Amino acid sequence: MLAIIEFVNYFYYRLSYYTMGGLGLQVMRPLKLLLTGKAAKSQISKEISLYEKNMEHK
Repeated sequence: MLAIIEFVNYFYYRLSYYTMGGLGLQVMRPLKLLLTGKAAKSQISKEISLYEKNMEHK
C-alpha cells in the first residue's frame, strides 16, 4: 500500500503535506484534495508534462 502511495506521490500528485510542527504528515487533507480533484501535480509530473509538450513542437 505504501508503495502505491509513494508512486502516486512521486509521479502524479503531491500527497505529502507536513503538519504545522513539521513532525508528522497530514492524512486527511491530501486525501480530500485527491478525491475532489484539487490535488497539485508533483514536481516531476510537471517536468514530464513540460518535456512532452516541448517534444510535440519539434
